[in-house]
Amino acid sequence: MGLDMYLFESINGKLPTTDEEKEQLETVIYWRKANAIHKFLSDAIIEKQDLDLYEIENVGYYLVDYEILESLYQTCQKVLDNHDLASELLPTYQGFFYGTYEYDEYYFDNIKYTMNKIEELFKHYKKMDTFIYHVWW
Repeated sequence: MGLDMYLFESINGKLPTTDEEKEQLETVIYWRKANAIHKFLSDAIIEKQDLDLYEIENVGYYLVDYEILESLYQTCQKVLDNHDLASELLPTYQGFFYGTYEYDEYYFDNIKYTMNKIEELFKHYKKMDTFIYHVWW
């Protein structure tokens, strides 16, 4: 039990509507208990899609565009360049079984992992591509 986060390829830029479509989604990034990344993505999705939510719902599916991922990448880079900015730019996010809230080695490993995965993703996708963020805790 814990915070499991997935970034999937989208199906023609749309969210899955059936269980069959959900089963066919291809994972491009998987995170485990990376609560700072979850907070960043949640805030960006809520703002970009003007959702009337305070937080992303458990087991929800949400569209994420290339621009959000670029912003996440740039933010991760700033935090890695200056660890003192971590609590300001990529703060940890508390929740039920969300993992550690410390700015420790595990935190910075998640930031590096995220940057590496986004770099790989950018090599294979275009700026017009969209993705699906799915979270389960």
